[in-house]
Amino acid sequence: MAEKIKVSIIVPVYNVETYLDECLNSLAKQTIKEIEIICVNDGSRDSSLKIIKKYAKNDSRFIIINKNNSGYGDSMNKGLRKASGEYIGIVESDDFVDKNMFKTLYNLAKREDAEVVKSNAYFYWTDTNKTSLMKIVDDTNLNKIFCPTEEGLSIFYKIPSIWSAIYKKTFLEKNNIHFLNTPGASYQDTSFTFKVWLSAKRVYFIDKAFLYYRQDNANSSMNNIIKKASAIWKEFDEIETYARKKNPSLMPMIYERKFIHSYNFLLHMSGIDILSFSKEMSYNLSNSSTNRTAFQSSKQYLRFLLIKNSPTFFFLIKCIHLLLNKIIRLAHRFTPWIDRKYYISLLKKDLSEREKYPNPKHDFGIQDKVSDQKISIIVPTCNDGVLIKKCIKSLVEQTYKNLEIIIVNDGTDEKSRKILNKIKEIDKRIIVVDSNHSGVATARNIGLKQATAPFIMWCDSDDFFYPTTCEDMLKNLLYSGTDFATCETNVIYEQGLSRNLKQGVDDYLNLKFTGRQTLNKTIITKTDASLWNKIYKKEIIDRHNISFPDGLYFEDALFNDIYMINSKTAFYLNKTLYNYLRKSNSVMSQTFKKSGISLDYCTIAQLLFKYLKENSLLEENRDFFWIRFCQYNYFAFSHMQQKDIKKKRVELKNFINKNKQELIDTNKWIKKEVKIVLRGTYKPIMIWRNIKNYLRTVLTKLDLSKSSQEKQIEYLERKIREKIKS
Repeated sequence: MAEKIKVSIIVPVYNVETYLDECLNSLAKQTIKEIEIICVNDGSRDSSLKIIKKYAKNDSRFIIINKNNSGYGDSMNKGLRKASGEYIGIVESDDFVDKNMFKTLYNLAKREDAEVVKSNAYFYWTDTNKTSLMKIVDDTNLNKIFCPTEEGLSIFYKIPSIWSAIYKKTFLEKNNIHFLNTPGASYQDTSFTFKVWLSAKRVYFIDKAFLYYRQDNANSSMNNIIKKASAIWKEFDEIETYARKKNPSLMPMIYERKFIHSYNFLLHMSGIDILSFSKEMSYNLSNSSTNRTAFQSSKQYLRFLLIKNSPTFFFLIKCIHLLLNKIIRLAHRFTPWIDRKYYISLLKKDLSEREKYPNPKHDFGIQDKVSDQKISIIVPTCNDGVLIKKCIKSLVEQTYKNLEIIIVNDGTDEKSRKILNKIKEIDKRIIVVDSNHSGVATARNIGLKQATAPFIMWCDSDDFFYPTTCEDMLKNLLYSGTDFATCETNVIYEQGLSRNLKQGVDDYLNLKFTGRQTLNKTIITKTDASLWNKIYKKEIIDRHNISFPDGLYFEDALFNDIYMINSKTAFYLNKTLYNYLRKSNSVMSQTFKKSGISLDYCTIAQLLFKYLKENSLLEENRDFFWIRFCQYNYFAFSHMQQKDIKKKRVELKNFINKNKQELIDTNKWIKKEVKIVLRGTYKPIMIWRNIKNYLRTVLTKLDLSKSSQEKQIEYLERKIREKIKS
């Protein structure tokens, strides 16, 4: 006899490959086993279907409905028809749940003979690994059976949400509760939620939270309000029709909710969008007959009357309000102590929430996912002698063992060769290949050709990894579903290194972002060019034919620029996992000593242009290229020998004249920066900028409250970083 299904969990899926693994793993690990997980793939164009099939192959409880794209409502209705469980649960495919969620809800439903059991949830931010309680159940009716339409109506005033709950299937069928089949629409959980509360007689709420509601999925409805806000009208048309049949006396409350929901969308808009949507609201609220008693405050009722009767006047008031806010923000620039005080209050609130609601444990099979993935670590070396022993020791002793360690010997002396031969015997994962004094760029290319793993990492032979570097980097890359991951760096300065060779190193290597980021020109230009604090996908390197420029220094800058241009996302891991030794004879130190090495940066800029043009990427990356062009040439000319400046400036002028059309289409700021580079007036500009920075420093020292406030900010930010890492 087939096992009785207690809960059918419906998971609507559309292009969510980044988060789907975590969602499905959290469902597969539920402590209640008598469940079925119905994944409705709505014509996904990414690898979502492949991920679902992987779970269905290994677990018979996973059921796949694969169809052409027809919208969220149709997907959910197909899932409801397919469900055979006593109760129905719904989990969005970019969210994840605690392993005890459905067992807890089901046991309560059976004990109380409830039609609906619902819990609170957590807001969750992937980028900062932050959790905050989301109160979506009515506090006044906790831990008892009640009827929503007879006891205060307070649940109607909560955010509509269909997840973090289970619904008795016979209850949904009896009351004809389903979703609107409106292709391309959003907010289709709104009418479903209202129908449930209008019909239910036996509801049970608990204060616990089990579901993590992701806030930073760029494709979610709440992050695309301007495009999708109009979908709310069809939802409320359906709610009004249903309410008239079920309980006509509740219509004033329904009209009030219709206004509040649409007004909340308005708060996320700006400019002409406010006027356009205000007129839309006025039209759709024209037949809404309600009174002051239906509203929670007089202010809300006045807003309702104003938008309903005069949306243009409301728009003018809103514009004045926005202008006043801009003036206040401008005033804060002249009163930085007030600005800092406000920032401190935000940090305190953030820290308080993190202490109250710990980070979720991402127990979703990541270990299984990681274990069979090999990493190739490439180590170019040339006469590094004793230092390479420490380097290789740190790689061999990694907690993650599925490694391939490729040492590229770029023509070392006899002593170093003997050391390499001994190292090779230490571990069978070590491979030594020769490069014959071809330079570091060629050595890196040889290492790439030798690599057989799907993931690539680098370690310079005078640096070393932390014990968990490989494990942490790979886990976070796979967890975030990004194209590369990067970590914080610990800088170790060689004893006796001069002050000017230390200047700015830490600031340059410090991460400017945290968590999962969608790449753009700003993020790329603020990401350091180092190879060794990152993990890359070899598939992207091979597909886009990315290599290092033979015979040139600063090869990592070109490699990273091209790799990031061909990537969509990155994960910035706020954890120190790499030890970088800054020496007096390193490439960067030699550059600052004006050895002539910086000339290569001019060539790197032109090679970047060549790659973009040959691969039809220049048009979409035009601004990015010219920003990089200025940055590279600023650096090159600032550290160039006097005898090379004239020759290089002629080459620079020829390059710009040859590609003048590409420069015409950029913005004014970029054109101005290019002119500064071309005329060689960057030094006076840099001097003026330094003077401004100095004056700013002097002025801030006059701000007597700054010291104590900055110490407080530094302390709070450090505590938050610790919470993010934990």
